[in-house]
Order: sequence, then C-alpha cells, then structure tokens
Amino acid sequence: MAIDFKLIGSRIKQQRKVRGKTQEDLAADIYVSAGYISQIERGITKVNLETLSDIADFLECDIADFISMSNLRSNDSLKDKFSTVYNKLSIEEREMLYQLLLTYTAKRSS
Repeated sequence: MAIDFKLIGSRIKQQRKVRGKTQEDLAADIYVSAGYISQIERGITKVNLETLSDIADFLECDIADFISMSNLRSNDSLKDKFSTVYNKLSIEEREMLYQLLLTYTAKRSS
C-alpha cells in the first residue's frame, strides 16, 4: 500500500498555517530543523510516526487528521475538499458535523 506523503505534508502545512505557526516554531518545538519541516510539508521526506505524533501534539490536532485517506488508492478530489474544510473545524464543530451526518443518514435510510 502506497502512502501519499505529499498529502500528509500539505495537511501539516495547512494545520500549521491555520494556527498561525511558522515552520521555525514547529521545528523548535519538536527539536528538528526548519528545513526538515519544509521537506515533510512538501512530501520530499517520509515522516515517521513518532515525528508525526509530535507535530500533531504541537498543532493540537489528532494524528488521524494527517493520515486519514492518505492511501494513494483511496484519494479523490471530493474527499480532499471535505478534509480541508473538516480540518479547519474545532473539536466542538466536528462533533456537531458528526451528529448532523448521523441524523442525515438515519433519515435518508428510512
């Protein structure tokens, strides 16, 4: 199974920018170079799970936000668009969206 590290990197970059953090801020917090963060964000370097976890902690998000649907075979444009919007939501907004989808699917099925 191939992993889309470029997609993971772009999600990291997006979350970092949403939170107003620089590559230097992130690098300093997890004890790596800003160049390494740049390579991760551009998908040049394959980020390991430990570093990905450190990045998620710094950005105060779930590691799944980065790796969900990053399998190259499962990607499509609509999922990426949905993910982009989803990643901008707060935890409370995500819960509301989840409840809304549950309600929608329950009513659609009946």
